[in-house]
Amino acid sequence: MKKLYTILLLLAAAISAAAQNYSVTVKWDNPGAMIIGCGTISNFVAVELAPDQTSFTITEKTEYVFLPAKGYIFISVDKDGTAVNIGNNAERGSFFYIGGYDSNNGKTFNVSTEKLVYDKHITIEVLNGADYMLAKLENGNDAKKSTNTVLSLVNGKQQIALSQYDNMLTINRNANFSGKSFYSVSRDGQTIESDSKFYPYYSVKNLEDGQTVTIAVRDPSVAVETCTVTIDINEPECLVSIRDWQHSSWIKPEDLTKDWKLEIEKGQALSFNFNEDYNIESFMANNAPVDFDSESGSAKVIINEDTKFSITATAKTYTDVPVAVYLNIEDAVVFTDSYDENATVYELGQGEELTEDVVLATKPAQVIKAGTAKKYTFTVPGKNPKFFWTVKDGFYAEKAYLCNPDDPSYYFANGAVTATEAPLWLDIRRIENTARAVVYYEGPENTAVLTATDKTGTHNQAFEGQTSSLVPGYNEIMFDPDYHSIFKTRKIDGDSDDMLFVYNNGKRVNELSDTPGVFNTTLTDSASLKIFVARRAPAAAEINFIYDGNVSAEIITDKICRQSRPDQIKGIGSTHVAITPANGTYIKIDNEYVTVPENGVFEFTAGKEPVNVILTATASVAGIPATPDDRYTVVSLSGMVLLKNATADKLAKLARGIYIINGTKVILK
Repeated sequence: MKKLYTILLLLAAAISAAAQNYSVTVKWDNPGAMIIGCGTISNFVAVELAPDQTSFTITEKTEYVFLPAKGYIFISVDKDGTAVNIGNNAERGSFFYIGGYDSNNGKTFNVSTEKLVYDKHITIEVLNGADYMLAKLENGNDAKKSTNTVLSLVNGKQQIALSQYDNMLTINRNANFSGKSFYSVSRDGQTIESDSKFYPYYSVKNLEDGQTVTIAVRDPSVAVETCTVTIDINEPECLVSIRDWQHSSWIKPEDLTKDWKLEIEKGQALSFNFNEDYNIESFMANNAPVDFDSESGSAKVIINEDTKFSITATAKTYTDVPVAVYLNIEDAVVFTDSYDENATVYELGQGEELTEDVVLATKPAQVIKAGTAKKYTFTVPGKNPKFFWTVKDGFYAEKAYLCNPDDPSYYFANGAVTATEAPLWLDIRRIENTARAVVYYEGPENTAVLTATDKTGTHNQAFEGQTSSLVPGYNEIMFDPDYHSIFKTRKIDGDSDDMLFVYNNGKRVNELSDTPGVFNTTLTDSASLKIFVARRAPAAAEINFIYDGNVSAEIITDKICRQSRPDQIKGIGSTHVAITPANGTYIKIDNEYVTVPENGVFEFTAGKEPVNVILTATASVAGIPATPDDRYTVVSLSGMVLLKNATADKLAKLARGIYIINGTKVILK
């Protein structure tokens, strides 16, 4: 039997061996044209490259991202002559990935790059506050060749350099823009129409050297009007912030002048955001009520004139709320005020024994029998009165009952409960990993995984002492049949032509109809789960048994499946067989006697070729137990000693007949 820690060592060794044999080469034409990162385009660790370097070899099965260095662009990428798709990122431009797949092993990626030449220029003129708009240079003919150069617009005129691939300028509103359209976008005096009817988005195509693009929010000939905003507030702490939508900025109370005034442009939108610990009793603008959203604690107002806001607020008061929970195993659950790392843990105390049945106001009503659980009470803060529960390792909630007719029960390993849903009854069970199964895997390392879905249906777990990645060969797992309800296996990598084949106690498991590539099954104690990654289904391993005389033996296949005097066993793929013969029973494999080791167990592996096993009461010299110095005593059936301390050579010279050799009756033919 393999120990669990042995499985981890095997896995580590397998991963190490795989890493040594993995190699992918990337070549490019221009030194200094490449950026290589280990990770994704949004989160990678850059690889340090030499100034003259034009190739890079990947030796580990992980993801790498490749981007052109500043001043360069990717023209094409191929893998051993087959074109590879080039992606385009809104911020970084062209890129491509190489994942740690077996299909890439031994391959060479060739990258063609080109240096960007900036020999053209345009002028961008920004009028009346459009400097916070989004502007970017792209390629309108081939998006994959877009440099995606983001421009920092400033009020007034600025000169922008164009590369040979920059032929389009896109202009978009900031995501936090108040919603006003641009007054106009034009090129050399010619108006550019918006690409969208719903929000301002402009594409200035076919850019040419010397052109001027003008962007304006308002009519440049009309002067900007401003309004004065004054705030009269009795509880300054009730105001959290004021949002200036047009400029996408936040104004804190401490940023206001001492007289609580500010100057803003006419038509600008302001949002007032209030502290949830205050009640807003009155909110007026120039003596008219403001439409205030009490749920979000905010109000949005368009300022078209000088405005005085009058705000009256009172602090809320909160009273702690008592809640009750019922537990059948008191040390199995932790109750806290949040899921944060530094959450406060509620102390339960000794609890109250139930001397009579308790009926919960659930739908349908649930009854807690006297003596089966204890009642615990504690208080939670009155503000957002809620508590959180988490089942400790080694336990699970068979069911959780809430006094809430709309949601009477659920099967989670943890949960959040509001005071109005209490009391809570948790029916807790211990996880008893008393069942044993053997998992046999045949296929490439790091290609398939096996996890167990617990009874709550919320967790896919690896087994104790193991990772979820399957290790080639036989591996033992321990599990709780009442808790580990579904065993799930699937491919995670490898050759796309390979398929997954799963067998539970010799019976093939079909993939899920609604989730192709995923196989779910249930296991019982002493089960054999065999998993293969291959091009075709594994062949049956045929083992035939013949019984000669009064013989008996214990026969176990796949390390765990006991067989009761079988005539034939058809295993799946490679099948391990262990035979423990009783005294006086000898083993022939394909008509040849075999020697049983000192531990009394003869083991072999059956594969594609049939194996014939004969269990016989007739021994050969090879099957006779010898003395420590390989000597034999031969006695006739009448009791006469014929040889004493004889060697094997002398045994071979005996005539045909029946003898007693070292206490065992033997027929020499």
